[in-house]
Amino acid sequence: MNRPEKEDAGGAAAANRIHELMNEGRALHRSGRLNEFLELCRQALVLCQEAGDPALEGGVIGNIGMIYQELGKPEEAMRYLQRAAALLRQAEYHAGLGRLLNSIAISHRALGRHREAYDCQLEALSVVRKDEDRQGEFSV
Repeated sequence: MNRPEKEDAGGAAAANRIHELMNEGRALHRSGRLNEFLELCRQALVLCQEAGDPALEGGVIGNIGMIYQELGKPEEAMRYLQRAAALLRQAEYHAGLGRLLNSIAISHRALGRHREAYDCQLEALSVVRKDEDRQGEFSV
């Protein structure tokens, strides 16, 4: 079903704003200001509903999960990372999914779930190989 033109314009504007917020967030991340980055991700998440792009929403939610990883909260990270993985699978965004599965494996390891971490790494490798992503394959 096609959305009305006004909603498409609103979705594109929301997507642009999400990208701006994430660019700001990466700068905050580099300077160690994780809580501020987390707040920008939360703002972006609200806009994701308007953008209607599951890959974009998955990316934002994945960033939230990675922030929680860095804050030493692997259970919280896992909640967000698994939600993001579901969205990236839905969008068939393999490059992002491969990286995300790698992050999920890190959380599994932090929680002592080594078999699950291994399985996630294998899935990540399968995903990036399917996409012929040699750089992604190297990082897994």
